[in-house]
Amino acid sequence: MPHKVLEDYKQNALFMEVEGVKIAYWMNDWQEDKPQLSFLHGFPSASWDWHNQWRAFDGKFNLLAFDFLGFGLSDKPRNIKYSLKNQADLQVRLWRHLRVSKSHLVAHDYGVSVAQELLSREHQLEGSIQLESILFLNGGLFSESHRPLLTQKVLASAIGGFVAKLIGKPKLKKTFQQIFGPNSQPSQEDIDVLWSLLEMHNGTHVMPRILGYLKEREVFRDRWVEAMTANQHKIGFVNGIHDPISGLHMLERFKSLLPNSVNMPINVGHYPQIEAPDIITHAISTFVDSQGRSLHT
Repeated sequence: MPHKVLEDYKQNALFMEVEGVKIAYWMNDWQEDKPQLSFLHGFPSASWDWHNQWRAFDGKFNLLAFDFLGFGLSDKPRNIKYSLKNQADLQVRLWRHLRVSKSHLVAHDYGVSVAQELLSREHQLEGSIQLESILFLNGGLFSESHRPLLTQKVLASAIGGFVAKLIGKPKLKKTFQQIFGPNSQPSQEDIDVLWSLLEMHNGTHVMPRILGYLKEREVFRDRWVEAMTANQHKIGFVNGIHDPISGLHMLERFKSLLPNSVNMPINVGHYPQIEAPDIITHAISTFVDSQGRSLHT
């Protein structure tokens, strides 16, 4: 899976075809006595983001991750409507394809919205898939507190298609430097891999379509928050407080709306799993093992 070296990442990918498109996914050697742990990645990256956690958890969990449609190694069709609901459908299809009956979830950025959608429809999944817990990393959990970058707003606008053609590796690097923490900046190797995954299959051209998720977050906000409120015992939030998009301000909103859910601030930016891999690995392990009692035990 998510191996740090891009070629390993590609070689270990499996594919599921759904309605004419191919979805890339990864799994380790599953064993019946191991708990299931599924990862949901962010925008505009891929499941490669989880390579550190994958390596650490191989042998402890049955691991599963996939690149969302329009991301990473998955197909990036230009003639479809991208939606968070459709991405949630793909996760459910993958679980069913692999006969997964229950799973813990770890979600980041774009992936937190897919996880919220899955949680809000959990009653529809009853009898087939059980969500045992969800640990959120930095992401727009509450649309009223989300602060998208100007680049995201422009790409989501009427001129997004034109602007997308101008995006290159230097712009990606500058953006990631802005959203990572001051003491946990991305390496050039990280930027090289993230850019390669983004530009694969002309991925920059579908970014404006994917960014419709910003509006979807507003539309589905109340339904998602209602589901989170009803499931405070099994959700948690690890937050890189130096993130300008969904950092400390998002954590404060989370604490006010979900006082009975665990939370953990850390001194990094928007990509905690890359910026502080050991801390995040420990947080995930502790959260899953305790099933939400505390991130600090």
